[in-house]
Amino acid sequence: MPADNDLDPVDRWLNQQVWPMAPPDGTFEQITKRARRRRVRNAAISVASAAAVAVAVAIAVPLGLIGGLGSSGPGRVVIAASGSSRTPSSSQSEMGTGTHVPSPSSTAASALPTATGSAGTTIGPSCITTPGCLPDKFIPATVTWVGPTTGFVMGQAGTPGTCGAEQNSDICTSIAITHDSGQTWAGVNAPLTGAASGLTGVSQLRFLNGVDGWAYGPDLYATHDGGLHWTKVPDPFGDNRQVTALETVNQRAYALWASCTSATECFSFTLMSTPAGQDDWTPVSGVPQILAAASTGGAQTPGSASFEIGGSNGYLIAPDGSLYVGSLPQDGSASTWQRASATLPCNPSWLVEGAYGQSLQVLLAPYWAKGGTPSLAVVCEVNGPPKGYSTVVWISTDNGSTWTERTGVGTSGVSYIGKAKSLAATSDGGLILATQAGIYRLPPGASQWQKAALSGAAAPPYGFSYVGMTTDTQGVAIAAPSVVGGQPNPDPYGIWMTGDGGKTWQFRAIKSKGS
Repeated sequence: MPADNDLDPVDRWLNQQVWPMAPPDGTFEQITKRARRRRVRNAAISVASAAAVAVAVAIAVPLGLIGGLGSSGPGRVVIAASGSSRTPSSSQSEMGTGTHVPSPSSTAASALPTATGSAGTTIGPSCITTPGCLPDKFIPATVTWVGPTTGFVMGQAGTPGTCGAEQNSDICTSIAITHDSGQTWAGVNAPLTGAASGLTGVSQLRFLNGVDGWAYGPDLYATHDGGLHWTKVPDPFGDNRQVTALETVNQRAYALWASCTSATECFSFTLMSTPAGQDDWTPVSGVPQILAAASTGGAQTPGSASFEIGGSNGYLIAPDGSLYVGSLPQDGSASTWQRASATLPCNPSWLVEGAYGQSLQVLLAPYWAKGGTPSLAVVCEVNGPPKGYSTVVWISTDNGSTWTERTGVGTSGVSYIGKAKSLAATSDGGLILATQAGIYRLPPGASQWQKAALSGAAAPPYGFSYVGMTTDTQGVAIAAPSVVGGQPNPDPYGIWMTGDGGKTWQFRAIKSKGS
């Protein structure tokens, strides 16, 4: 069992800082009144329009990212408008967090905060009381997109001990929003909790739309008013369980609730879901309510479990290597899952995992191949001393029933690329991998990983902890935290984005407009 000072670097990193933004007195009341007037006005317009002509209504779905960092790093998902077929259209996109979020033109997206941060704002009382104020030293830990250009990051910002105002001075959890693909940012409300530490705090963020969002890992906080207010969600089991993974799609959120004794040891997992606008978490049908690794010598062994969303399908990796697949209804109704006929080509191991039971030995990325075929890519970590880590890639085009190895990848003739941390896929079958040595691409049919080029800032000294694709060309990555206690995190602070399918990545600083 690892000692406290040997905890996963992500867990250690998230213990550092963050600056919550408190709005001036009366802000919530003004927003509520304006939103109410807007809803009434929109309702009147809709009624008048309906009287003139009959229209088919398509519900916009969210574009979410996770980052994840999570999620094998955070999840990946193909965005499909509600009511559409399962084959992505040209307007649909694959996201890195497995979150479907409304487009900016949707009603829900109109409730998103507006970036109003002033130029050059700094930490201090004036920042705390300024709407949209963005604290300095913002270290993003997770990212989630809610439109082609709009996204949120959550992490630590400011200086611990001076994050005061209405929050405890040591609670620095902060959230920022961008409306221009990461060019500029503004601060928004964050949950009143610290970074993940042991079995408390939060480390990840997901939005289903512009209204319903969840901050989790290991605690769970929810907002159903676009982030104006956050509420801690009680454990539905009543025995102090933790949320280790969460993704959203089709008017519903899915989460793994786990029984953990520390950030590095979780023993059982339960997949649960809740409808949008609620926190009524119930077990998912077709998946055993207790997923656990096999016992060894009569003692329960810690395990890892993770799940991803691709299109309208969900994929759950159980601690024993079983793969469960669920078809997720477009209307958000409850889904039924079933076990795939074959196990994964490599099994997860709690000895090779990220924080809170997230597998790093097995990284899964669903994608919709051109022609509408739901496909899965798996990257299995292979130890390769003396140089480090290599990978083996497997592909399934039948929801995990059979697997085919992509010959040569990670075996002879391929250089070591560092410990794998997060995986994403594009619809043409190309793979993008975040590792401790950088970001690598595996084009369709290729047998060698190709290292991506970085610009705008020095390469992160510890590589990347998360990568996700919002479309086949656009993607987001987050630098990994320090792997050595006491070492500084990557500076300058920000995210990395690509617009050419992962070939090149540009740095985007977390800064306010005009700064």
